Amino acid sequence: MRYFILFICCGLFSFSQTNEIVFTTISQPKQKDIYPKSYWNVWVNDLPKTEDIIKNENIARRVKIREYFNRFLVYAKMQTNQPEELLSVFNDSFKYAPHYTVYRYVEALPLKGKEYAYMWNMYKSEKPILDSICSRVRSSYDSDLVELVKDFQSKDQKYRKLLSETTLDELKADGSWKKQLNLDRENSKAIKQILDKVGYPGRSKVGFENESAVFLVIQHSNLELMEYGLPFIEEAIKNLDLDTTYYAYLYDRIQLVKGLPQVYGTQYNLDGSIYKLSEPENVNKRRKVYGLYPIKI
Repeated sequence: MRYFILFICCGLFSFSQTNEIVFTTISQPKQKDIYPKSYWNVWVNDLPKTEDIIKNENIARRVKIREYFNRFLVYAKMQTNQPEELLSVFNDSFKYAPHYTVYRYVEALPLKGKEYAYMWNMYKSEKPILDSICSRVRSSYDSDLVELVKDFQSKDQKYRKLLSETTLDELKADGSWKKQLNLDRENSKAIKQILDKVGYPGRSKVGFENESAVFLVIQHSNLELMEYGLPFIEEAIKNLDLDTTYYAYLYDRIQLVKGLPQVYGTQYNLDGSIYKLSEPENVNKRRKVYGLYPIKI
Protein backbone atom coordinates (compact mmCIF):
# COMPACT_ATOMS: atom_id res chain seq x y z
CA MET A 1 0.00 0.00 0.00
CA ARG A 2 2.91 2.33 0.68
CA TYR A 3 3.75 2.33 -3.05
CA PHE A 4 0.24 3.27 -3.96
CA ILE A 5 -0.06 6.15 -1.49
CA LEU A 6 3.13 7.62 -2.92
CA PHE A 7 1.72 7.17 -6.42
CA ILE A 8 -1.50 8.98 -5.52
CA CYS A 9 0.36 11.91 -3.97
CA CYS A 10 2.71 12.33 -6.92
CA GLY A 11 0.67 11.27 -9.91
CA LEU A 12 -3.04 11.99 -9.43
CA PHE A 13 -2.95 15.39 -11.05
CA SER A 14 -0.46 14.60 -13.77
CA PHE A 15 -1.03 12.38 -16.80
CA SER A 16 2.32 13.09 -18.45
CA GLN A 17 4.42 10.36 -20.01
CA THR A 18 8.15 9.87 -19.98
CA ASN A 19 10.71 7.79 -21.80
CA GLU A 20 12.52 6.98 -18.53
CA ILE A 21 11.87 3.41 -17.43
CA VAL A 22 12.17 2.58 -13.74
CA PHE A 23 11.01 -1.00 -13.44
CA THR A 24 9.23 -2.08 -10.27
CA THR A 25 10.91 -4.99 -8.50
CA ILE A 26 8.42 -7.75 -7.72
CA SER A 27 8.66 -11.21 -6.25
CA GLN A 28 7.25 -14.39 -7.74
CA PRO A 29 3.76 -14.90 -6.28
CA LYS A 30 2.72 -18.11 -4.61
CA GLN A 31 0.61 -20.60 -6.53
CA LYS A 32 -3.08 -20.62 -5.68
CA ASP A 33 -4.67 -24.03 -5.18
CA ILE A 34 -7.48 -23.23 -7.63
CA TYR A 35 -5.06 -23.53 -10.57
CA PRO A 36 -3.27 -26.67 -11.77
CA LYS A 37 0.50 -26.26 -11.83
CA SER A 38 0.67 -26.37 -15.63
CA TYR A 39 -1.76 -23.42 -15.92
CA TRP A 40 0.01 -21.36 -13.30
CA ASN A 41 3.39 -21.92 -14.98
CA VAL A 42 2.08 -20.22 -18.14
CA TRP A 43 1.67 -16.96 -16.22
CA VAL A 44 4.96 -17.37 -14.39
CA ASN A 45 6.72 -17.74 -17.74
CA ASP A 46 4.87 -14.81 -19.32
CA LEU A 47 5.89 -12.30 -16.66
CA PRO A 48 9.64 -12.23 -17.44
CA LYS A 49 8.81 -12.24 -21.17
CA THR A 50 6.74 -9.10 -20.68
CA GLU A 51 9.51 -7.55 -18.60
CA ASP A 52 12.02 -8.27 -21.36
CA ILE A 53 9.77 -6.53 -23.90
CA ILE A 54 9.55 -3.45 -21.71
CA LYS A 55 13.30 -3.31 -21.06
CA ASN A 56 14.34 -3.98 -24.67
CA GLU A 57 15.54 -0.67 -26.10
CA ASN A 58 15.31 -2.04 -29.65
CA ILE A 59 11.52 -2.26 -29.46
CA ALA A 60 9.47 0.86 -30.16
CA ARG A 61 8.40 2.82 -27.07
CA ARG A 62 4.75 2.34 -28.02
CA VAL A 63 5.13 -1.40 -27.47
CA LYS A 64 7.00 -0.88 -24.22
CA ILE A 65 4.41 1.31 -22.55
CA ARG A 66 1.54 -0.90 -23.70
CA GLU A 67 3.17 -3.91 -22.08
CA TYR A 68 3.05 -2.32 -18.64
CA PHE A 69 -0.66 -2.96 -18.41
CA ASN A 70 -0.29 -6.44 -19.87
CA ARG A 71 2.19 -7.11 -17.10
CA PHE A 72 -0.32 -5.90 -14.54
CA LEU A 73 -2.94 -8.32 -15.90
CA VAL A 74 -0.50 -11.22 -15.93
CA TYR A 75 0.45 -10.54 -12.33
CA ALA A 76 -3.20 -10.26 -11.33
CA LYS A 77 -4.01 -13.60 -12.93
CA MET A 78 -1.21 -15.25 -10.99
CA GLN A 79 -3.05 -14.26 -7.78
CA THR A 80 -0.26 -12.50 -5.93
CA ASN A 81 -0.28 -12.65 -2.13
CA GLN A 82 1.36 -9.21 -1.97
CA PRO A 83 -1.33 -6.62 -2.77
CA GLU A 84 1.06 -3.67 -2.59
CA GLU A 85 3.09 -5.23 -5.40
CA LEU A 86 0.05 -5.57 -7.63
CA LEU A 87 -0.73 -1.90 -7.01
CA SER A 88 2.84 -0.87 -7.75
CA VAL A 89 2.59 -2.58 -11.14
CA PHE A 90 -0.57 -0.59 -11.84
CA ASN A 91 1.48 2.46 -10.84
CA ASP A 92 4.05 1.56 -13.52
CA SER A 93 1.36 1.14 -16.13
CA PHE A 94 -0.40 4.41 -15.37
CA LYS A 95 2.84 6.38 -15.16
CA TYR A 96 4.02 5.42 -18.63
CA ALA A 97 0.73 5.01 -20.47
CA PRO A 98 -2.12 6.67 -18.55
CA HIS A 99 -4.67 6.78 -21.37
CA TYR A 100 -4.00 3.24 -22.52
CA THR A 101 -4.12 1.99 -18.93
CA VAL A 102 -7.43 3.71 -18.24
CA TYR A 103 -8.93 2.25 -21.40
CA ARG A 104 -7.68 -1.25 -20.61
CA TYR A 105 -8.67 -1.01 -16.95
CA VAL A 106 -12.24 -0.13 -17.86
CA GLU A 107 -12.38 -2.79 -20.60
CA ALA A 108 -10.63 -5.67 -18.84
CA LEU A 109 -11.41 -5.20 -15.15
CA PRO A 110 -13.02 -6.46 -13.11
CA LEU A 111 -11.81 -9.82 -14.31
CA LYS A 112 -14.73 -12.19 -14.67
CA GLY A 113 -15.23 -15.54 -12.96
CA LYS A 114 -15.09 -17.02 -9.45
CA GLU A 115 -11.39 -17.81 -9.88
CA TYR A 116 -10.69 -14.10 -9.41
CA ALA A 117 -12.60 -13.79 -6.13
CA TYR A 118 -9.36 -13.93 -4.14
CA MET A 119 -7.90 -11.00 -6.03
CA TRP A 120 -10.96 -8.85 -5.55
CA ASN A 121 -11.20 -9.63 -1.85
CA MET A 122 -7.64 -8.39 -1.60
CA TYR A 123 -8.18 -5.52 -4.02
CA LYS A 124 -11.60 -4.11 -3.15
CA SER A 125 -10.33 -1.47 -0.71
CA GLU A 126 -8.11 0.05 -3.42
CA LYS A 127 -10.52 -0.35 -6.35
CA PRO A 128 -12.62 2.78 -5.54
CA ILE A 129 -9.43 4.84 -5.64
CA LEU A 130 -8.40 3.37 -8.99
CA ASP A 131 -11.91 3.90 -10.34
CA SER A 132 -11.69 7.52 -9.24
CA ILE A 133 -8.34 7.98 -11.00
CA CYS A 134 -9.70 6.46 -14.22
CA SER A 135 -12.84 8.59 -13.98
CA ARG A 136 -10.70 11.70 -13.56
CA VAL A 137 -8.67 10.89 -16.66
CA ARG A 138 -11.78 10.20 -18.74
CA SER A 139 -13.41 13.42 -17.57
CA SER A 140 -10.35 15.34 -18.79
CA TYR A 141 -11.22 14.49 -22.39
CA ASP A 142 -13.02 16.98 -24.63
CA SER A 143 -16.52 15.44 -24.72
CA ASP A 144 -17.62 17.45 -27.76
CA LEU A 145 -14.50 16.42 -29.65
CA VAL A 146 -15.02 12.79 -28.62
CA GLU A 147 -18.51 12.80 -30.15
CA LEU A 148 -17.21 14.53 -33.26
CA VAL A 149 -14.45 11.99 -33.95
CA LYS A 150 -16.88 9.14 -33.28
CA ASP A 151 -19.14 10.66 -35.93
CA PHE A 152 -16.18 10.85 -38.33
CA GLN A 153 -15.46 7.18 -37.75
CA SER A 154 -19.11 6.20 -38.20
CA LYS A 155 -19.30 7.99 -41.53
CA ASP A 156 -15.95 6.58 -42.63
CA GLN A 157 -17.19 3.02 -42.10
CA LYS A 158 -20.87 3.38 -43.09
CA TYR A 159 -20.55 1.62 -46.45
CA ARG A 160 -16.87 0.71 -46.33
CA LYS A 161 -17.58 -1.92 -43.66
CA LEU A 162 -19.78 -3.77 -46.19
CA LEU A 163 -16.63 -4.76 -48.07
CA SER A 164 -16.27 -7.66 -45.64
CA GLU A 165 -19.52 -9.09 -47.00
CA THR A 166 -19.52 -8.00 -50.63
CA THR A 167 -17.24 -6.60 -53.36
CA LEU A 168 -16.34 -3.08 -54.38
CA ASP A 169 -17.93 -3.65 -57.79
CA GLU A 170 -21.24 -4.55 -56.13
CA LEU A 171 -21.10 -1.46 -53.94
CA LYS A 172 -20.45 0.67 -57.01
CA ALA A 173 -23.32 -0.97 -58.86
CA ASP A 174 -25.95 -0.24 -56.19
CA GLY A 175 -24.71 3.30 -55.54
CA SER A 176 -23.38 2.61 -52.03
CA TRP A 177 -19.79 3.46 -52.92
CA LYS A 178 -20.80 6.84 -54.33
CA LYS A 179 -22.55 7.58 -51.03
CA GLN A 180 -19.40 6.56 -49.17
CA LEU A 181 -17.24 8.89 -51.26
CA ASN A 182 -19.64 11.75 -50.51
CA LEU A 183 -19.28 11.03 -46.79
CA ASP A 184 -15.50 10.91 -47.20
CA ARG A 185 -15.55 14.39 -48.74
CA GLU A 186 -17.63 15.71 -45.83
CA ASN A 187 -15.22 14.16 -43.35
CA SER A 188 -12.14 15.51 -45.13
CA LYS A 189 -13.40 19.09 -45.09
CA ALA A 190 -14.31 18.95 -41.40
CA ILE A 191 -11.07 17.24 -40.36
CA LYS A 192 -8.87 19.88 -41.97
CA GLN A 193 -10.65 22.44 -39.81
CA ILE A 194 -10.12 20.30 -36.70
CA LEU A 195 -6.40 19.94 -37.43
CA ASP A 196 -6.05 23.70 -37.86
CA LYS A 197 -7.97 24.40 -34.65
CA VAL A 198 -6.70 21.82 -32.12
CA GLY A 199 -4.06 19.75 -33.89
CA TYR A 200 -4.43 16.00 -34.13
CA PRO A 201 -7.11 14.78 -31.67
CA GLY A 202 -5.05 12.09 -30.01
CA ARG A 203 -5.52 10.08 -26.84
CA SER A 204 -5.02 13.00 -24.44
CA LYS A 205 -8.00 14.77 -26.03
CA VAL A 206 -10.36 11.91 -26.97
CA GLY A 207 -9.01 8.81 -25.22
CA PHE A 208 -7.02 5.82 -26.43
CA GLU A 209 -10.11 4.13 -27.85
CA ASN A 210 -10.82 7.07 -30.18
CA GLU A 211 -7.31 8.11 -31.21
CA SER A 212 -7.45 6.25 -34.55
CA ALA A 213 -10.67 7.86 -35.82
CA VAL A 214 -9.18 10.87 -37.57
CA PHE A 215 -6.22 8.84 -38.87
CA LEU A 216 -8.58 6.42 -40.63
CA VAL A 217 -10.44 9.26 -42.32
CA ILE A 218 -7.18 10.88 -43.46
CA GLN A 219 -5.98 7.50 -44.73
CA HIS A 220 -9.14 7.20 -46.85
CA SER A 221 -9.10 10.80 -48.08
CA ASN A 222 -7.47 12.55 -51.04
CA LEU A 223 -3.75 13.14 -51.46
CA GLU A 224 -4.04 16.78 -50.41
CA LEU A 225 -5.40 15.95 -46.96
CA MET A 226 -2.99 13.03 -46.52
CA GLU A 227 0.01 15.29 -47.08
CA TYR A 228 -1.55 18.04 -44.97
CA GLY A 229 -2.26 15.67 -42.09
CA LEU A 230 1.09 13.85 -42.03
CA PRO A 231 2.98 16.51 -39.97
CA PHE A 232 0.12 16.63 -37.45
CA ILE A 233 0.32 12.86 -37.03
CA GLU A 234 4.10 13.02 -36.69
CA GLU A 235 3.79 15.68 -33.98
CA ALA A 236 1.17 13.66 -32.07
CA ILE A 237 3.47 10.63 -32.10
CA LYS A 238 6.38 12.70 -30.77
CA ASN A 239 4.11 13.76 -27.91
CA LEU A 240 3.22 10.10 -27.19
CA ASP A 241 -0.36 10.98 -28.09
CA LEU A 242 -0.80 8.51 -30.97
CA ASP A 243 0.25 5.03 -32.01
CA THR A 244 3.64 5.19 -33.76
CA THR A 245 2.56 2.85 -36.56
CA TYR A 246 0.18 5.42 -38.02
CA TYR A 247 2.98 7.55 -39.44
CA ALA A 248 4.40 4.61 -41.40
CA TYR A 249 1.01 3.65 -42.79
CA LEU A 250 0.14 7.17 -43.92
CA TYR A 251 3.58 7.86 -45.37
CA ASP A 252 3.42 4.67 -47.44
CA ARG A 253 -0.13 5.43 -48.57
CA ILE A 254 1.02 8.82 -49.86
CA GLN A 255 3.85 7.15 -51.76
CA LEU A 256 1.41 4.66 -53.28
CA VAL A 257 -0.98 7.40 -54.44
CA LYS A 258 1.96 9.19 -56.03
CA GLY A 259 3.13 6.01 -57.71
CA LEU A 260 6.41 6.05 -55.77
CA PRO A 261 8.02 3.15 -53.86
CA GLN A 262 6.86 2.76 -50.27
CA VAL A 263 9.33 2.79 -47.36
CA TYR A 264 7.80 0.75 -44.53
CA GLY A 265 6.08 -2.10 -46.37
CA THR A 266 2.54 -1.40 -45.18
CA GLN A 267 0.78 -1.25 -48.55
CA TYR A 268 -0.29 -4.16 -50.75
CA ASN A 269 -1.61 -4.54 -54.28
CA LEU A 270 -5.13 -5.83 -54.94
CA ASP A 271 -3.75 -9.29 -55.73
CA GLY A 272 -2.22 -9.51 -52.24
CA SER A 273 1.38 -8.89 -53.30
CA ILE A 274 3.36 -6.19 -51.55
CA TYR A 275 3.44 -2.82 -53.31
CA LYS A 276 6.86 -1.81 -54.70
CA LEU A 277 9.34 -1.14 -51.92
CA SER A 278 12.41 1.06 -51.61
CA GLU A 279 15.55 -0.74 -50.36
CA PRO A 280 13.70 -3.89 -49.28
CA GLU A 281 16.80 -5.26 -47.55
CA ASN A 282 16.46 -2.52 -44.90
CA VAL A 283 12.67 -2.47 -44.54
CA ASN A 284 12.56 -4.26 -41.19
CA LYS A 285 15.03 -1.81 -39.66
CA ARG A 286 12.75 1.02 -40.74
CA ARG A 287 9.65 -0.81 -39.51
CA LYS A 288 11.13 -1.34 -36.06
CA VAL A 289 11.46 2.41 -35.55
CA TYR A 290 7.68 2.75 -35.81
CA GLY A 291 6.73 -0.34 -33.83
CA LEU A 292 5.92 -2.57 -36.81
CA TYR A 293 6.69 -6.28 -36.80
CA PRO A 294 9.22 -7.70 -39.30
CA ILE A 295 7.97 -8.92 -42.67
CA LYS A 296 9.39 -11.38 -45.16
CA ILE A 297 10.24 -9.97 -48.61
